[in-house]
Amino acid sequence: SFSNTFCLSQTSRIFVPNTFVPNGTNSVFQPVILFPNFDDYDMKVFNRWGEILFETTDPSIGWNGMVDGQIVQQGVYAYFIQMKSTNGNQLERKGTVMLLR
Repeated sequence: SFSNTFCLSQTSRIFVPNTFVPNGTNSVFQPVILFPNFDDYDMKVFNRWGEILFETTDPSIGWNGMVDGQIVQQGVYAYFIQMKSTNGNQLERKGTVMLLR
């Protein structure tokens, strides 16, 4: 007999928002990950001088726009996200995000 079963494997995908508003509708900067494999996940947010403002290895935690209990100024911040895909490849996303007040 023959089987009609066909197995597909999906690779992970990362979608990153370009703007967020603390205390607004989109209040946390966090990527949307399809078909997640959270091995070696790391997200960092930097200011214009290259200082790390936020870092996490937990994909369920996003940046709320605060540093040391204070909301940072409105502006553009750089991010770097990396994780291992479901097929074992390293995924990286880097760019900027606009924080609006």
